[in-house]
Amino acid sequence: MLLNGRSDLSGLMALRIEKAFGVRMETLMRMQASYDIARTRRREGEVTVGAIAAENHPYPPTNPYTTTFSTSMSSLSTPRTSPPATSRIRNLGGV
Repeated sequence: MLLNGRSDLSGLMALRIEKAFGVRMETLMRMQASYDIARTRRREGEVTVGAIAAENHPYPPTNPYTTTFSTSMSSLSTPRTSPPATSRIRNLGGV
C-alpha cells in the first residue's frame, strides 16, 4: 500500500524509492508482499472452493514424466541379483 493506500507498490516505484532514500527495493517489495498476504488472509472466509471431480480435471492425474511401478511388498525384500555399481565400474575400465 503506497502512502495513501490507493495503489500497491510496483517494482519501478520500489526502485525509485531505493534510489531516492537508500531503502533496498527487495525490502520494499517483501513488505508489499507481506501486506498483500495479510490483507488477503483477512478476507479468507469469503473464499469458497468446490471439489473438482477427477474426470473434469484439466490436467492428467499422473505426471507423464514419471513411471508408476506396481510391486508387492514381498518383491521388495528379494535379494539383489546384479553386482553393486562399484564392481561394474571396475570391470569396465579397471579403474
